[in-house]
Amino acid sequence: MENELLNSDLREQDSEWSISANRVTQAIDEGKFCLYCQVIIPMKQSENLSARHEILIRMPEEEDNLIPPGTFLPFVEKYKMMPRLDRWVVRYLLQWLSSHQSTARSMFFINVAKDTLCDPNFPDFVRGQLKETGIHAEMLCFEIEESDVSSGLIDASIFVSKIRDYGCRVALCSFGRDPSSFDLLRNLKIDFLKIDGNMVCYMFQDPVNLAKVTAINRVAHTIGIQTIAEQVETDDVVLKLREIEVDLAQGFGLGRPHPLNDLA
Repeated sequence: MENELLNSDLREQDSEWSISANRVTQAIDEGKFCLYCQVIIPMKQSENLSARHEILIRMPEEEDNLIPPGTFLPFVEKYKMMPRLDRWVVRYLLQWLSSHQSTARSMFFINVAKDTLCDPNFPDFVRGQLKETGIHAEMLCFEIEESDVSSGLIDASIFVSKIRDYGCRVALCSFGRDPSSFDLLRNLKIDFLKIDGNMVCYMFQDPVNLAKVTAINRVAHTIGIQTIAEQVETDDVVLKLREIEVDLAQGFGLGRPHPLNDLA
């Protein structure tokens, strides 16, 4: 029934939209995606931490081109297929890790969609995949968007509680966009706070952004949460992050996304 409704809905769209949506649907059914990753680097140069990477998804196009997620993910979200795609990512990554022992001390950050947060069976699916592959739970950190938590706090709280009970970590990302952001920290037990990239990127252009980043970092450390600066693109920003003692950072200035297989 679900597929019939989806196909009917697709036929009502214009031809370009319909073709794209159908291609995305087929890609999910057949697992025609590839995983990329982007390094997350400690700001303290003396620290010798295990490698950390955020997992990113790409959809292959003809002639070895890649369709960016901003093009195909809206279709996936529109038709409520994100839980299926998130499961594919977890399954593929854990199977890949089980055959690449050189990554045994690494941590991988996996984005979780709002619809997946509402799926009560997803944490148990993750637990089952961990048991099946023998991968340690602490190698996985699930990223949830601040906006998704704000609009679905009960579901997010249940998800965070269960996934952390199973040994995985949790990161709250794009933090600081909402004036009431700090209220979320009273209700969620998380491990990492990813500071919104727009504030980080424009710290020097707007002193308010610098003040916000500094305050977020200080509050997070007060309650035992590690901080990660998003969208770090210049050496000046790196130096400032070290000065205010942000723990980790990620962005094109530190490392561009590359195929997961490059880690092998």
